[in-house]
Amino acid sequence: MDPAASVNPLGWALGLAVTLANAFLIGRNLTRDSHSHSDSATTARNPGQRKPGLRDSMLFALAGAIAAVANQPLLTASFFLGGTLILAVARWQNQVPRGLTSELAVLLCFGLGYLSLTEHLALAAAVGIISAALLSEKESLHRFATSTLSDAEFTDTLKFLAVVFIIYPLLPEGNYGPYGFFAPRKIWFFIILVSAVSYFGYFFAKFFSEKHGRLLTAILGGLASTTAYTGAASKMVAEDPAHAVPIVRAALLANSIMFPRMFILIAVIDHDLALRASPVLAVMTATGLLAAWWLGRSGERPAVTQSRHFSNPFALRPALKFGLLFTAVLFITQLGRDVFSQEGQWITGLVGGLLDVDAVVLSFSEAFRDGKFGAVDVTSACVLAGFANAIFKSILAFYSRQPAFYLRLMAGFLLIFSAGGLALVLL
Repeated sequence: MDPAASVNPLGWALGLAVTLANAFLIGRNLTRDSHSHSDSATTARNPGQRKPGLRDSMLFALAGAIAAVANQPLLTASFFLGGTLILAVARWQNQVPRGLTSELAVLLCFGLGYLSLTEHLALAAAVGIISAALLSEKESLHRFATSTLSDAEFTDTLKFLAVVFIIYPLLPEGNYGPYGFFAPRKIWFFIILVSAVSYFGYFFAKFFSEKHGRLLTAILGGLASTTAYTGAASKMVAEDPAHAVPIVRAALLANSIMFPRMFILIAVIDHDLALRASPVLAVMTATGLLAAWWLGRSGERPAVTQSRHFSNPFALRPALKFGLLFTAVLFITQLGRDVFSQEGQWITGLVGGLLDVDAVVLSFSEAFRDGKFGAVDVTSACVLAGFANAIFKSILAFYSRQPAFYLRLMAGFLLIFSAGGLALVLL
């Protein structure tokens, strides 16, 4: 596409404004660095030495804008290569060992100037702002990379990213084995969720207070997957038994979020059904929050030292163990659905709820919309699916081998679903 043809005169003016703004933001940071105390001392010993600065950035950016309007590949390449040569010669003449950040930033201005005069104006503005922010936080980024982030944390971050962005895309889609129970991507996604809760929980605890970090992790875990969060919480307790009670409070908080999430899913299908189910769901949410407060009271204590609950941010072996258990329950679920088929909707919903509450909620809500079930039937199915899911999560909690954790969690589940059942009868 012809860059010049994609804009009118008003567009040229806007593109030039973004070009100059980007160059100013980036060049200002370069000028600030060149006048820092360390660079001033170097300049005093080498008067001819200087780094690229504000004027260099703006001129290179304008060269990029001209190349975009001219739309001549040879001219664009000549401008870019000529600018690169100028920067290389200036650096060679200075003969001062330092990084290439200043030169690369000036060359980036050329590219941003070019983009600003094309249909990618918004991208140019965004990249310019991000680049300026990165340059302005030079010291903070260096301190974070070299001091705040340990070698073990950096290595574990690479492992976590590999699990998400390398292994997951390579796994085949679809279901395999008897009853189609073996779904590699679905199982690995569960492993990713368990690992993600542990990973983000570690850094929340590191950069926030222990209590606030645990709270943030519980909220995110409850929104993403209460099953995965409970599995990760079990891992936390196994590594840090002394904090079993505070962690069970967070686990019950995360599981209380499941019922507002149910309400949202139902509302997507049918607003009237969501309103009619809301009293029961509200009772279960309130009961869960009260259970979290009550059962976690004895775990409150002054924080003398900050405990991370994790020896490292990423550990694949515990997540793989939960993945194997997930696979076994997946087989039981698929077997139950095949055996009972459509003749036992309630049993199918109960079995399906072991792993996937959302699927049960959506399927019964759609059946209500089609006139197959009443509002009480759908609400009852939601409670049963949540109860079945609580059974599976209790099994996960048992793997912590810490009664202070799994017994309190089971007691919390018992209170929540007893209140839900009573609300069904009364309301």
